[in-house]
Amino acid sequence: MGALPLVAACGGNVTQNGQGGSGGGSGGAGGAGAGGGSVDGKLACMDFCHLADVNDCQMMFGDCTTFCDEVFAEGGPECEDEFGALFACYLPTAKSCPDEPPPECNDEAAAAQQCQAQNGCVEGECFGSAGMNGETSCGCTSTCKGTPYSTSCETPGGGGMTTCTCSMGDTVVGTCTNTDANECGVKTSCCAELFNL
Repeated sequence: MGALPLVAACGGNVTQNGQGGSGGGSGGAGGAGAGGGSVDGKLACMDFCHLADVNDCQMMFGDCTTFCDEVFAEGGPECEDEFGALFACYLPTAKSCPDEPPPECNDEAAAAQQCQAQNGCVEGECFGSAGMNGETSCGCTSTCKGTPYSTSCETPGGGGMTTCTCSMGDTVVGTCTNTDANECGVKTSCCAELFNL
C-alpha cells in the first residue's frame, strides 16, 4: 500500500514527481469536462480520495475536501478539466491501492502536469537544517505560472523570530518574519503575501 505520486504539490502532504498526477475518478460523480467542469472534477477527486480511505490504502490524503481543494488550487482554474480527467482515469485503480500511476493514465497525467506548469504552481524542493547553537534554517522553491519563487528562512539559536528572504527568480522582492520557524513554503510562509500568489 502506498500513495500515487501527485502532479500538484505545494504544502501539506502533497508530493510531486516527474510522472505527475494524483488520484482520479468519476464514479458516481461524473468526469470532468461534461458541462460541470471543476465541480465534476472535484467530485471525481472526492470519490477517489474516499475510496482510497475506505479501502485503507494509507495514501495519507488527510481530509478529502482539503486535499482536493489544494490539488485544484495548485493546478490553477485553467486546469480544472485536466485534473478532473486525471481523477476520472485513476478512479478504477483506487480499490487496489496502487503505488504507481497506471500507464493507461499517462496522457491525462502529462496533460495535467503541463497545464499546471503553465497556469498553476509546481513545488520544487525544500530544505531544512539545524546548527549546533540551536539556530535553524529552511527554504523552499516553487515555479508558478512559469516564474521561479524561493524562500530562505533563518531562526536564531535560543528562539526569536524567523526571518525569511523572499525571491522571485534572481531578484529579492523583500524580507518578512514568520511566526512558525518550520513554515518555509512559497505559499505557506510569510513570503506568500509578498509573492501575491
